[in-house]
Amino acid sequence: MKRLSILGLLMGVALLSGLILWQGLETLEQLFSQAGPSLWLLPLFYLLPYGCAALSWHALFAPKAHPPWSLLLYGTWISLAINWLLPVGQIGGELARIRLLRRRRHGVGPTVASVVADQTLQIFTLALYSLLAMLLLTSLTQQRWDLSIVITGLVIAAVSWGVYRLQRGGLFQRFARVAQRFVAASPDRLQQAGAAIDTALAALYGRRRRLLQATAWRVGFRLLSAAEVWLAVWCLGHHLSPLEAVIIEGLAQGIRSAAFVIPGGLGAQEGGDRAGGICLGVTAQVALALSLCKRFRELVLGMPGLLVWQWQEGWQLLTGNSSKQP
Repeated sequence: MKRLSILGLLMGVALLSGLILWQGLETLEQLFSQAGPSLWLLPLFYLLPYGCAALSWHALFAPKAHPPWSLLLYGTWISLAINWLLPVGQIGGELARIRLLRRRRHGVGPTVASVVADQTLQIFTLALYSLLAMLLLTSLTQQRWDLSIVITGLVIAAVSWGVYRLQRGGLFQRFARVAQRFVAASPDRLQQAGAAIDTALAALYGRRRRLLQATAWRVGFRLLSAAEVWLAVWCLGHHLSPLEAVIIEGLAQGIRSAAFVIPGGLGAQEGGDRAGGICLGVTAQVALALSLCKRFRELVLGMPGLLVWQWQEGWQLLTGNSSKQP
């Protein structure tokens, strides 16, 4: 897996470098010079989708049984930072969230169930969002519906239903039985953990009102991400309609997620922004500059998160105290 991540990173760097050189450094420099200090609006604006992500996670816990808000906000921040900037296949941030809550003595069942359900909602809403982008693109360009769009919709429905049924069918107890062959932990302890997670997942999916709330917050996260695209293009001195912003962001994030072996979707996101932009009449230079604006926001918000996370991990390693933050 480590070799695959390194290979993906090299591919992403090569693709991104090729796109930058192809479009011309001087043109990109002119666009960013025009944007100037207004680029700092992007990290500030992203606090809105960041808040939606934390609210979605909060809604997946039982009422009056959720972790403190400070812990949910911190865990969401660290998770985003890790997935943005580290070669972890887009799951390292979720594991960090589980580790963070477990260190604060939260039960294994509700903790893992909340993260698994949140990740499921992320994938489901992203798939629908990308499908919506394809439909809007087809409509705006006055093309007929392609068979691939119908197939994509059916695949999303089938996969979503299959994942849901697996999670409701004792998935983690099955994992525990398989893990017994490879892990030195007590078989009874593994089975108890698997049963606790399955029970917590069943209870979570039974709280349908809160599940709908979590889904709504995730949809809000996606729509606000499209608003960020609109804002970034405005900072670059150009204009997009709200629907065009949804199309570009939906296609770019769909491609980035599909290229999960490339750390941070490096190069893949840029290719998605460029492809969506060109279909809508946006120049390739502006589309690439848009992607670099997103990378700028990820660095501004993500690097402090990684530094704080490493400081905390180092402190706990030195002190042997896993229940308190430094």
